[in-house]
Amino acid sequence: MNKSIISNTEKRLKDILSNRIMMMDGAMGTMIQQHHLTEEDYRGKQFSTFASPDGERELFLKGNNELLSITQPTIIQQIHE
Repeated sequence: MNKSIISNTEKRLKDILSNRIMMMDGAMGTMIQQHHLTEEDYRGKQFSTFASPDGERELFLKGNNELLSITQPTIIQQIHE
């Protein structure tokens, strides 16, 4: 990519951020879906034994993309890069 384009884009973003809050939206969910993650992937080691109280319906973590920052940080980093 042309270095002048990158620096112009970076300058514009910095100008906007210095004056107001910027909301960015992207296709994060689409990018995560490309990894075909399982329930176990979402749980990772940190939530492997997470369960609902006895007698309650089973709780699934698959689809809770916020958890992936904890359980699959490498995937989230790769998507952002």
